[in-house]
Amino acid sequence: MALDLVKSVALLLALSLTYSFTIRSLRRRGVLSEVATGFLFAAICMVAVLNPVSLSPGLQVNGSTVVLSMAAAIGGPVTACLAAALALLFFSMWATLPAGAECWPWW
Repeated sequence: MALDLVKSVALLLALSLTYSFTIRSLRRRGVLSEVATGFLFAAICMVAVLNPVSLSPGLQVNGSTVVLSMAAAIGGPVTACLAAALALLFFSMWATLPAGAECWPWW
C-alpha cells in the first residue's frame, strides 16, 4: 500500500513538472494553452486509473479524482471539461475489458 501511495505522489510531481513546462512554452496562447493542459491532465488521469491504491482486499481507490479537481482549479473550465471527457472515455473503455484481458483488441 505504501508503494502505491508513493506512485501516486510521483504522478502528481510529474504532472506539476510537465505542467510548468507546458505553461512556459505556451504562454499567452489562449485556448491552445488550455487544450494542451487538458490533454496533459487527461494523460496523467489515465495513468492514475491504471495504478489504483488497494486499501483492503476488494477496495481500490485511484487518484483520478484528485487530478481532475486540479485540472478544474488550475486550468479552468476548458481544461477541466476536456480532461474529464477524455478520462471518462478511457475509463469506460478500460472498465468494459473482459476479465483477464491484457489490452484492447486494436492494440
